[in-house]
Parts: sequence; structure tokens; C-alpha cells
Amino acid sequence: MSEASRRWVKVWHEILTDQNFQNMSLDQQARFYNLLVYTSAHGDSGTIKIVAPGRVFIHLLQCENYDHLVQCITEIPNIGIVKNDNAELSVTFSNWYKYQVDSTSYDRVKKHRNKRNVTPQEKEEEKEKDKSSGHTEFIKYAYQTFTEKYGEKLCVDGGKDGAIVKKLLGTYGLEKLKGLWDVFMQSTDPFIEQAGRSISVFKSQVNKLTAAKARQSAKRQVVL
Repeated sequence: MSEASRRWVKVWHEILTDQNFQNMSLDQQARFYNLLVYTSAHGDSGTIKIVAPGRVFIHLLQCENYDHLVQCITEIPNIGIVKNDNAELSVTFSNWYKYQVDSTSYDRVKKHRNKRNVTPQEKEEEKEKDKSSGHTEFIKYAYQTFTEKYGEKLCVDGGKDGAIVKKLLGTYGLEKLKGLWDVFMQSTDPFIEQAGRSISVFKSQVNKLTAAKARQSAKRQVVL
């Protein structure tokens, strides 16, 4: 059960003016809402896993069969799909943490900071605090996803890997970095397969992973 078994899910007003969403048929919009609520109740940090033949999801999204289910989900904007080798799909809502988990406190803190005068030193201190908090959360996320996939513990070098993660957080931010890690975990790239899925290998491939994620987003937009 996810952290969102809280019996509610947020739908932001901006969805009414989102061009990609409004270009969808009413059937697809209904599928988006159903999948959003189901992921909130049963997923993990905005990700839900679908194992073929996926009867629960075929019924939930009113699809004809498994192939139709995959097609319908692929055509929903702002959702990433990774096909695993074991007939399993990982379906992830973009920006889940921002919109579903921490949106209220995020807006409140941002508003508070804008009201008061902040010195350059205070800004740097706040950035370091954010990096430190994000660093711990990302390491935990990477460890969890690695364990779920392989049934083994991810080997983490606290000093070296911690420094890598803090540097990457400064470039990509927590949620985007998590998304890139998801792409990394599901990649079938021969180099990654041979080198292993460590944080240091992740860093060495981050530019390639960013390009791969961008291609996935572009394909979804073309379909729409």
C-alpha cells in the first residue's frame, strides 16, 4: 500500500487548460482519472506495476484486452511506461511528489520565502539543506527499487556515492533524478548490463538516460 492510502488524490485546476489532456477523448480522460486514483491507493510514489494479463486494469480502464490496455496508457500524457523483461509494466505519473505529496507545503514555503528578505548566504544554506534532504530520499529510493528488482541489497558507498548524488541533485532535482534512475533500472543497454547498476555507473550514463527519457516523452506527444 502506498503512502497515498489517505483516501484522497489531488486534481489541479490547471488540468482544465492543459492542451495535451484536453485533446484526449472523454474515454481517455476517464482512464486517466481511474488510473490516478488506483495508483494513489495501491502504487508506490506515483508508480504502479502491471503484470500481464492485467485483468484488473483491463476492467478498471474499460479496455478490450492487454494490448489495448498498453496502447491506452501509452496515449495518456505525462505518464511514463517501462516494459520489463518479465511481462511487467512500470507505469509512472510525472511530478508525482510535487503534485500529490508535497504540493501544499511546497507552495507555503515558497510564499513565505518570497515575503522576507533572504541574504545570499541564507539562500546557499537553504540549497544545501534541500540537497541534504533530497540526497537521503534518493538513496533510499534507489536502494528500494534495486531491492525490488533483484532481491538483493544495493551496495552504497556513503561518502563517494553521497557526493555523486548531491552533485546530480544540484543539476536535476529530486523528482527528475528519480525518473532517470527508473530509466536506468529498466535499461537494456549492453554497457549498463555489464557494468552493473551502481550509483557511479548511473552517474556515468546520466546524459544518455536523459536523452532516452526525452525520446520517450516525444513519442507520447507524437501519438497524441
